[in-house]
Amino acid sequence: MGRLKIAVWGAGNIGAGIVHRLAISELTDEIIWINHNLDKVDRQAADVKHGLSMAPRLCDVHPVAQERARHWLRGVDILVLTQGKGVPVGGTRADAFAANCGVFEPVVEAVADFKGVILVVSNPVDLMTRHLLVNQPGLASNRVMGLGTVVETARLRFAIADRLAKRKHPRDINAFAIGTHDENFVPVIQEPGFPVELHESVWLEVVQGAKRVKGSDEAKPGATVFPIVEGCFSVIRAVATNMPTKLTVSIVDADTEDRLCYSLPCVVDGTGWRDRDSRCLQQKSVQRAIAVCIEGLRSVLR
Repeated sequence: MGRLKIAVWGAGNIGAGIVHRLAISELTDEIIWINHNLDKVDRQAADVKHGLSMAPRLCDVHPVAQERARHWLRGVDILVLTQGKGVPVGGTRADAFAANCGVFEPVVEAVADFKGVILVVSNPVDLMTRHLLVNQPGLASNRVMGLGTVVETARLRFAIADRLAKRKHPRDINAFAIGTHDENFVPVIQEPGFPVELHESVWLEVVQGAKRVKGSDEAKPGATVFPIVEGCFSVIRAVATNMPTKLTVSIVDADTEDRLCYSLPCVVDGTGWRDRDSRCLQQKSVQRAIAVCIEGLRSVLR
């Protein structure tokens, strides 16, 4: 891809985490950091720039007010969207949908003529990915994806590896989490020798994973950051290096008339996503579980 320019929109924990991860990677030449609060992103960008002499490749970080985003997105290779309202206490990701549609209004306008690859991280990620595609029809659908169940897949592989009598690295586990980025996700476990009776326990560990990190103290809640940042970086790396990588990103299902987005294993490379692997849908049990995911998405849209 040559000189790589990446834009990150949002300066919360995840946006900042992604920028810091890109700064220490050997991929990124230039970062455009966009936020609705210019003062905040200006201060955070200054902190990153003070370490540029130690960065492997990064040359500059540009803090940008979102009103100027469309201008600064020209020539950007990858845009990562992390901004938006968080999940309300006691609520679900779907509860943030209406508010984040409003937050995305400047994004829809700014990407009108964007030619790069877009990675949506904002929640509810499946619905926000669809929202962007539906409201900006000029975007190529294969160049827009949500982070989807990439993190659930990572947690699932860890949970399986942790239970094996003969230890394997999680990256070598043959398993995917597909469907929606919520508790309806579907574990597809193809790891030889892994007992069926343990399938429910690993599903439960994935569901409880983020809750355990965040803790129960509402006054000082924790945050799950590392797997999300690394999940984003795995997508960015596949695009930036044009290295075909199978990832469970959230993509549009052209077979649904309402253009729903959910996760299946697909190949991600320099073109975006391709080769949607739907072989796992041949199993009746998986078909039924995916139908539940789809109904969950439609219930929010009604």
